[in-house]
Amino acid sequence: MNKKILRLAEVLCVILLVVFIAYVSSMDKISTVPFEDVAAAVTAVSDIKELKERDKLEFRDKFSLEAEDYIDFVCYSSESVMDVRELVIVFSDNKSANEKIKSNIEAYVNQKLELFEGYAPQESKMISLHMLEQKKGYTVFYIGQDKEAVLSAFSEKL
Repeated sequence: MNKKILRLAEVLCVILLVVFIAYVSSMDKISTVPFEDVAAAVTAVSDIKELKERDKLEFRDKFSLEAEDYIDFVCYSSESVMDVRELVIVFSDNKSANEKIKSNIEAYVNQKLELFEGYAPQESKMISLHMLEQKKGYTVFYIGQDKEAVLSAFSEKL
C-alpha cells in the first residue's frame, strides 16, 4: 500500500514538473529575429508611401521615451497635420521598458484623439481603430489601411 502511494506521489511530481516546464517555456520570450527583418516585413505591407521616416529626436519627443527604453525603432508619420497615418516599430529587451513604451503610445493616441474629436470625424475614427501589439520584445503601433496585413506580417516574422 505504501509503495503504491509513493509511486503515485512520484508520478504526480513528474506531471507537475512537466506542466511547470511547459508553462515557463510558453511565456513571452524576447525574439531573436533581427530588428531589420521585422521592420522590413511590416513596412512592406504598411500604408507608408507618403510618410516621412522620423529620426531619434522626433521619435523620443513624440512618445516621451529615453534612449535606454529601447534598442531600435522605426517611426513613420506624415508632414501634414491632417494625415493621421503612422507606423512605429520598437524593440526593447526590457519588460518594464516595454510596458512604458505601450503606456506612452496609448497616452499619445488619447492626446491625438482629443485633438481630432469634434472637427475631423474621419481622422478620429481612423485613430480610434489603431493597432497596438506587443510580442517578444517588439511593439508595433499602426494607424492606417489594412491593419490585418500589418498584424499578420508582424506575427509571422516573429
